[in-house]
Amino acid sequence: MRHDDGQNAIEPSLPEGIGAPADEGDIERIERQISARAERMTTTAKAKIRRHPRGGSRWTRSDEAAFRAYVEQLSFQRRGEIDALSRKLSRQERAILSVRAKTISNGPTSKADAQAVL
Repeated sequence: MRHDDGQNAIEPSLPEGIGAPADEGDIERIERQISARAERMTTTAKAKIRRHPRGGSRWTRSDEAAFRAYVEQLSFQRRGEIDALSRKLSRQERAILSVRAKTISNGPTSKADAQAVL
């Protein structure tokens, strides 16, 4: 979190045992990290094997195959993190749907229920 003056703000701490809310952006971030890392690994391996004139690179089918293999390898290595975030996201979505269903069927009965709908 940043303030307008560019200084880092202190994130509010959550109670022990409760992590930050997960969202689809977390999973997308991990997928982007995996893809970027696989691309760097492919480019590094390719640079060790051959040199191109004028520093230009040619992305070949074998490079694409190596890239896909690296993506699979890195995804497998981070599967626990991805699975945990997916389960957390699923639980949060079910909880939101439950609160919405209860609020719609009963109507807002208290200030806290009315704010939960927002």
